[in-house]
Amino acid sequence: MNYIASVIILLANFKNAIGACPIGSLQGTESNSCYKFFGSITNFYDAQAQCEKTYGNLTSVHDSFTNAFLARTLMEIMQDTTSKVLLGGFKKGVNWTWTDGSSMVYTNWAKGEPNANGNCIAIQPSNNQWYAVDLNLNSPYVCEVGGPVNSITTSTAVIPSNTPINTCIDHCESDWIYYDRNSFCYKVFYNANWTSAEELCRTYGAHISSIHDIDENYFITNITQTGRNVDDYVDVIWIGLSDININYTFRWSDGTPFDFTNWSPGNPDQTNYGNRCVILYPDKVTSDTWDHYQLWDDWDCDKYMRAFACKKPARRP
Repeated sequence: MNYIASVIILLANFKNAIGACPIGSLQGTESNSCYKFFGSITNFYDAQAQCEKTYGNLTSVHDSFTNAFLARTLMEIMQDTTSKVLLGGFKKGVNWTWTDGSSMVYTNWAKGEPNANGNCIAIQPSNNQWYAVDLNLNSPYVCEVGGPVNSITTSTAVIPSNTPINTCIDHCESDWIYYDRNSFCYKVFYNANWTSAEELCRTYGAHISSIHDIDENYFITNITQTGRNVDDYVDVIWIGLSDININYTFRWSDGTPFDFTNWSPGNPDQTNYGNRCVILYPDKVTSDTWDHYQLWDDWDCDKYMRAFACKKPARRP
């Protein structure tokens, strides 16, 4: 399956982002701007439909500060920073506009753009610049959430009936990732404490991911990692293991057997914090002398961590 793991980093305004934006999104340069990054590739029309599910639109960009913020964030979370990421700009007749209905008062086209064949806008993180691409091009995308939803009509953005559908749609919803070794679906979300993360997963009929062998541990690492060395121990992810309500006895939130562990040296220590929940290190930590990469640690359940993966059974064929 072709996908880029959806990952959001925590920036310096982490505390503000938690307070101002929904779980899974990141605060932008304005206090009322929240952005959600999707690494699962899809076409322009389906990307807009997904944004509308989060009460938003594909993001509009009205100044150089927002453009730089988006490019800088994407540079941090994408392995291939020359990949194109869909924004909300599209061509309506001979003019360009945004999916939220706002006017295009700012542009940052690359040299030779917009080309005659492209009819929607994608940003290339490595140079901050925009490119006109085909509506049918499957790409990652950015939603701006919390604003008014303004659906694109078929007269504005027509997607041919033979447009390729996101891979594995028979197994999972289009924005979930299918893991064929165990026939489960996974989706990455961001910025939550353990309890809030579990509650969010349950709204999707899922739980924070349990892990039952080293291959699944590697898979969870792969879909949640930033691809860089991180500088902070909160730049990690929750997994579904905790001793909440059953002190000193770890259990998976989905009720599956506790049949595999991957603890880092000296853990679990289960000290000082009361209830303990378990984190996984999907990236190397710069200051980490013990090399916790891909290993587990028990932590304070109330701490906000960068990400978590929800897990649920795949659909039956």
